[in-house]
Amino acid sequence: MDVFKFGGVAVGSAEALLMAVNHVKRAAPNVAVVVSAANGVTDLLLEAGQAALRGDRETFVGNAKRFEARYIELIADVIQKRARAEELRLLISEASNEMRSMCESISVLREFTQRAQDALVARGERMLARIFTAALNEHGVARRTSTRPTSSSPNIASAASGRTSRVASAPRRNTSCRSSRTAASS
Repeated sequence: MDVFKFGGVAVGSAEALLMAVNHVKRAAPNVAVVVSAANGVTDLLLEAGQAALRGDRETFVGNAKRFEARYIELIADVIQKRARAEELRLLISEASNEMRSMCESISVLREFTQRAQDALVARGERMLARIFTAALNEHGVARRTSTRPTSSSPNIASAASGRTSRVASAPRRNTSCRSSRTAASS
């Protein structure tokens, strides 16, 4: 089984995302894919949390709007099916609203814990994983999205034995595309 990891630059524009989709399409079905948030999104989300901690509502609300606009634009550029695009736009809007709510809480509590930081930043990867999966589906590659790890370490043997690949989010910030071979258990 191949594992492809697409960093922020490799999925940060419509052109780059579609190129990544084509790499996966050529490798399917024996491929697992990990995507980062689009380039700059993780920094935008962290900046929103830090602004909330300072009580800077204007900045964190502005960053939530930029987060939403960035992904809505990506959806418009890569997703052709109306219903699928609308579903993704609603998910992005919900993620943006939740981001604002989290920042309001951070601001009121004057506390930005590691757990809150992880939860805030994860929406960048999770939303990109949904967009990437939809783009794969539109290009004839049926896949599912896994955005919640089931344990602290992956079960490679179990994943390699399955017939479906996964598109998953990754907490690492990496801007390159890497492919590695994993050994499947017999």
